Amino acid sequence: MQMTKLHLVLALFFCSTFAAKSNAAVQNSVPCQPPEISAAVYNFVPEQGLQTSDFRPLMKSETAFVLKLRDAENFDVDDYTTQILPAEIQPEAPPISGELQPPPKQLPDAYFFVGQITKVGDGFLLSVQLKKCADSSLLKEVKTPFADAANAETAGIQNATAMLTFFQTLAMNAHMNREKSDYAMDPHIVLTINKLFLKPNETSPVKIVLTDCDGVRLKNRKIEAFLQLKHGAVTVQQDTLVRITDQNGERNGVIGAKAPGVITYIAKFKYKDMMGVPHERTNSKTIVISGGEAHLWQLRADIQTERSTFYFSTDKQSGRWSGRRYLIRKKASIVFVLKADDTDPSGEVATDEIKNFNGYGEVYLRDKTINAQESAEVRTASGKLDLSQKATESLQAGFNISPTNHTFQVSVGNVQFGGTEELFAVRSNPYNYVHRTGVEYREGMGGGGGAPISAQMKKSGVYTFSKFERKLINIPENGVLVKGGTKGYELTKYDFEVRRVNPSGGGMIKK
Repeated sequence: MQMTKLHLVLALFFCSTFAAKSNAAVQNSVPCQPPEISAAVYNFVPEQGLQTSDFRPLMKSETAFVLKLRDAENFDVDDYTTQILPAEIQPEAPPISGELQPPPKQLPDAYFFVGQITKVGDGFLLSVQLKKCADSSLLKEVKTPFADAANAETAGIQNATAMLTFFQTLAMNAHMNREKSDYAMDPHIVLTINKLFLKPNETSPVKIVLTDCDGVRLKNRKIEAFLQLKHGAVTVQQDTLVRITDQNGERNGVIGAKAPGVITYIAKFKYKDMMGVPHERTNSKTIVISGGEAHLWQLRADIQTERSTFYFSTDKQSGRWSGRRYLIRKKASIVFVLKADDTDPSGEVATDEIKNFNGYGEVYLRDKTINAQESAEVRTASGKLDLSQKATESLQAGFNISPTNHTFQVSVGNVQFGGTEELFAVRSNPYNYVHRTGVEYREGMGGGGGAPISAQMKKSGVYTFSKFERKLINIPENGVLVKGGTKGYELTKYDFEVRRVNPSGGGMIKK
């Protein structure tokens, strides 16, 4: 097929020679931490004969089971059990059925628990099943006998402990069998491009390295490479390539373009966790193809922000608790080509005139709220960097280099993300359930700062500003009526780099 003038040099010449050394022998591995598990808990249902009397003491097994999971590291619990109040508040205990509301298929979780309490001889038996939300298939059943109602709480703890052990065993098996399957624990994909500034028809080597959480290379795994060439807001060409890592967990190739523009290269790895739930990891780089125009500058911006908080409070009078677990992650990597008047003999340069740009970014939100154990809401959303014409009309980027004042300032603003949101909301009394999907989700971000101009900046002509800040959040709440607090963190990470685009083809960035 005849290539167009601006056709990307996308034929990645992946090496066909493989090293024969064992990955495990040449790497210093460290233990993997189990990934976070999210599961729902439905009612533990006493058999009909037990519900003819006051079965509330038996339900301590259910409460203890939920609390044991909630206290476990990397375990997130959605509680859909029926609220049972003390006898002085609720004289007659509510009937407990095996109806699953909302249906598991509509949950944001991957797994759910159901349980039964039966009378066996002079004692009782707690049976709990772990199932997949997608198809309700059984993954594990744990049966825990207990002598009397006074031991119900202990039985719940023992049952939950056995379930946690099962998850740990699955994690170990997935870890041991990862070379024979498409499982991974917490993989990392590293994308290295030797030159991030090229001339037309020039190419640069590309290397992708895939490792698991302990540093062991993942071989014979499929990687998707998404490539896009843009001139301003106009997409000139894009393509997706599928390749397989070699025996060293690597793939090698080249990248370039025949005409000026900005290339975004995104490497994506899809895998399954220990329970078979699909996930993906990405890494990206952006390459500038210069057309030899004078008075051009390159601004590279890598911005990342996170906020993670957990709020929990208990009403001292009613004993009811409320909580909120909130997590949002935003990151963007964008390269701008800016036009500037750089003819001032003093070296003063300032501009916000964007000539070209491209980039990659993503946002993820998970917001779970429970209010007085009466209502619950779960919001999950994700999106990608919006580089549509409408979004880019408000995109801002600029810098100021002032040798006179010995300062360097840089900023990026109105970075837009677009995606979809899913909402689950449940109220117990009166019962109401809402499930919405495909709701439009928008987020924005920006960043900037400044630094003194150092001697190294003057010598190299590369002006940089970086910031890394991680603030811990710990706000206790202990009033007359409520006891609780908020804990978490806020993360801000900026890396900005500004340099002149040399018309002769200089200004290479080596990684």
